[in-house]
Amino acid sequence: MTWLTMTEHTIIIDGHSLTIQDVITVAKATKHDNVSLLLSNAAIQSVNRSANAVQELVQKGETVYGITTGFGAFRKMTIPINDLRKLQRNIVRSHAAGVGKPLDTNVVRAMMLIRANTLASGYSGIRLETLKLLLSMIEQRVHPIVPRQGSLGASGDLAPLAHMSLVMIGEGTAEVNGDTMMGVEALKSVGLKPVELAAKEGLALTNGTAMMTALGCLALVEAENCTSVANIAGALSLEALHGTAAPFDARVHSVRPHPRQINTAKQLLKLLEGSEFLREDLGEDPQDAYSLRCMPQVHGACADAVANARQVLEIELNSVTDNPLIFFEEDGSPVAISGGNFHGEPLAVAFDHLALAMTELGNISERRLNRLTDEASNNSLLPPFLTEHGGLNSGFMLTQYTSAALASENKALCFPASADSIPTSANVEDHVSNGPVSVRQARRVLRNLENILGIELMAAAQAIEYRRQVIGLGARMGKGTTAAYKLLRREISFLEEDTEMSPLMAVSAQIVRDGLICETVQRALECRPDDLQRHHATTPTGTTLTCKGWQQEAAYRMLLNNLDPDVAEDPDNLIVYGGTGKAARNHEALAAILNALKDLEDNETLLVQSGKPVGIVRTHEDAPRVLIANSNLVPYWATWDYFRDLEAKGLIMYGQMTAGSWIYIGTQGILQGTYETLAEVARQHFGGTLEGKLVLTGGLGGMGGAQPLAVTMNKGVALCIEVDRVRAQRRVETRYLDRLTEDLDEALSWCKVAVAEKFPLSVGLVANASDVFPFLL
Repeated sequence: MTWLTMTEHTIIIDGHSLTIQDVITVAKATKHDNVSLLLSNAAIQSVNRSANAVQELVQKGETVYGITTGFGAFRKMTIPINDLRKLQRNIVRSHAAGVGKPLDTNVVRAMMLIRANTLASGYSGIRLETLKLLLSMIEQRVHPIVPRQGSLGASGDLAPLAHMSLVMIGEGTAEVNGDTMMGVEALKSVGLKPVELAAKEGLALTNGTAMMTALGCLALVEAENCTSVANIAGALSLEALHGTAAPFDARVHSVRPHPRQINTAKQLLKLLEGSEFLREDLGEDPQDAYSLRCMPQVHGACADAVANARQVLEIELNSVTDNPLIFFEEDGSPVAISGGNFHGEPLAVAFDHLALAMTELGNISERRLNRLTDEASNNSLLPPFLTEHGGLNSGFMLTQYTSAALASENKALCFPASADSIPTSANVEDHVSNGPVSVRQARRVLRNLENILGIELMAAAQAIEYRRQVIGLGARMGKGTTAAYKLLRREISFLEEDTEMSPLMAVSAQIVRDGLICETVQRALECRPDDLQRHHATTPTGTTLTCKGWQQEAAYRMLLNNLDPDVAEDPDNLIVYGGTGKAARNHEALAAILNALKDLEDNETLLVQSGKPVGIVRTHEDAPRVLIANSNLVPYWATWDYFRDLEAKGLIMYGQMTAGSWIYIGTQGILQGTYETLAEVARQHFGGTLEGKLVLTGGLGGMGGAQPLAVTMNKGVALCIEVDRVRAQRRVETRYLDRLTEDLDEALSWCKVAVAEKFPLSVGLVANASDVFPFLL
């Protein structure tokens, strides 16, 4: 999704590039935020063409489901042309049959945005004025009152979207600035007018997966946060229990290379770096309990479920999910095709899986809490229930009860809603997804998990105090766990005697829920300037200078862009792409480079040697602002040990002149070069665009990762063959690649549709290019 520099929250709606972050931004925007939603020119043209097509089909007298017929079981009943507008009004009224507590405002806003984005793609037949009203309601904060229950997730979210649509025709109820009023009054209060629905518009508004997807986006962000917190809590508990970090050794995980298992082990080692609370001598006790030792395997598998949910959502956000859909034949004549894109099964299965994964994070957290509070489980390392005067005081006894109760409740909540189906509409709609139930249950599991993790963090911090009494108050904790411990101690004091636990547990849960503990620990781990904080904007944009001149600014922005987590190979280790080549020697050196660039005059040059700034010299305005050098001191007979010794002394740095030359190269530079190369091919051979053209390429690693995005930026269709699924999956997660499959037929079918419809798409096929290329060519 394109963010413009004109305002902080201006988003272009085009039906193809909405992001999860866009949804979260709009969902959580308050009345003090200025949100502008602008339709792209291409979207306007597509919407108008589709709306005109519906009118053409009506005028021809063709029988088209939902346009000239009834709905569901009434699909065979033809509706007179004079009643077509009434038909659309009736579907909104009759389908507004939800029950239960209203959805939260942020969910409604997200749902409205997602529905608008789908309609903007130009396959739904809605008129421009109707779509603009929906966007204006979001901007003007007119929020329909939508009951949360009543959707089966097929045909889409009929009841919730009907309640949303009621307000658009001046009916139903809505909230504006905290006041609830009738739909027509809500619109009038902000200068808007109801719309009279034309043919197909009621069906287009109500038929889709917008509520499931909205809830899913919010749940995903919450799950990603909880997954990170679980690592922090687990690391803190490991220190409190005098555990060992030996099971996190990279060699263990290299022979079972699940990517997120490997990442979790790396993260735990980073959190624990420098800790004096861990067990080094393994002679008497060689290994810990599973809840400590197997964190990479368990947490990593749970992170897989979260990543899968993200991938599903990113596809769903820019998919067309109503029925029927409007297409055009080669001669330009319109055709309406009935399908089943409204079926919520992809979301239902993904969020049933996510709920199960989050339940598992709660299960293993509760087991760690049990070891902290049970003297027998921790071999009397800690006092029973973490209180010094047991009997008189009960300490943390009941916190484990609560954690166990929440973990047990989650086990019931994670029963897969998608496993159930009840036929509807006289057995015409004979299989439904129950996706809305899946996502709602996942969010309930997450609320419980936030409390479970908060309790573990509280208990682990309490246990650390007792450990300090044994090993000394000056004993160092890990780099990341120190930050977590200090944050907890600022909010919750050590408990010397019994007190009401519930308020303290609420505070700890809030630290988890609002992301504060993740942000605090991340800052401590990265030790990088504010420009590189993960959860904030990473690179300055627009025409305001951060540095003293544009040459310095170019170097400054390129460096930050190349280290953005969305594009860099390994941003935590400053690796732009490739194996070990870095953009700077370490985070301290990076901070020094950035600060030097900010203060660099137009007649000065910064000298960077082996990844660190070594001086600033006066030159002239036409001289380079930065010079990068790398001493090649390695003789032909040298071993890796010799090289590493020189590297440790700061005399050389691997890859400095490749990935490290951040002014000239890196992910963005490679992407730009690939894009411009393809653009020149298009100019010379295809009239200036790759629209409707298929580009076949092999390899998605390193520089090859730029190819799919460079093709779609030129409006083409890319089929990218990659033998390594992990590498290909990373390109999907970083949004360089749109879709991924191991099935050649499926890949070709996606490409054929994209070529025929002339919309940009990149498809990754996990296969060996040497096998596939001869077959295709």
